[in-house]
Amino acid sequence: MYLFYVDESGTESLNEKYISDNNNRFYILTATAIYEHQWKALERDLNDFKKELFPGISLDEVEVHMNVLKQPRSISKHQYFSTLSDVQVKGLIDCYFSKICDGKATLFSIIIDKQYFNGLPKDVINKSHELLIERIENYLREYHSKHNGLIIYDEKNKQNMQALSLLQQNVINKRRTSAITINHIIELPFFVKSEFSNGIQLTDMCAYSINKAFSRNDFNYEDFRRILPSFYRSNQSQKKKYDGIKVFPSKSPFSKWENWLI
Repeated sequence: MYLFYVDESGTESLNEKYISDNNNRFYILTATAIYEHQWKALERDLNDFKKELFPGISLDEVEVHMNVLKQPRSISKHQYFSTLSDVQVKGLIDCYFSKICDGKATLFSIIIDKQYFNGLPKDVINKSHELLIERIENYLREYHSKHNGLIIYDEKNKQNMQALSLLQQNVINKRRTSAITINHIIELPFFVKSEFSNGIQLTDMCAYSINKAFSRNDFNYEDFRRILPSFYRSNQSQKKKYDGIKVFPSKSPFSKWENWLI
């Protein structure tokens, strides 16, 4: 079985004034795939590193968020991260990203360009999750056809949990999305508290980095280029195509983002 930790960056708001700012333009839904026999090592290694930095502190109090670690003002206000040196902060980020870059994780990301999206805010959520499920299915079908996938979401509130459960259940019950047949994904998702899950925290860091690359129109953004080789790529696609990244809708100029890679 493969575990797919899912987190988001940005909001589903379609307010015209809000999304005219590139920093609020995109809704990013990202998943990190970990093989079931590797998640224990991931949790152990990351928890051990945090224990070295924060001896005697409960791990749920040092939940890693990239928007805190990357912003000096935010980190200075954090009870525990503010005690770290710049070198230690970089070491913490490097430790997390190493779990992506060691080749044992696979990434997927849906980028909704809200400036070109037609629909309601709830449609942003529904479409991004449908597109993510399609890519997870394609990945499992191509590379791990004997395995199923369990999707794990951040437990945020009861309303979101119910909506996501119904959305995924409806897709699986139909056994297809609008584009493909679904055979490898377990019917109901699993929910965890992000402060207790390094998988969710790791995905948060990736989603943040993807958002920064797109909002800045800078695909040489260091953290994005760092994780780019870990995105799902099909053996059946062109060499420069990253199948794990989908920009929607297709009329968005960012749908051809690979052409801007240097």
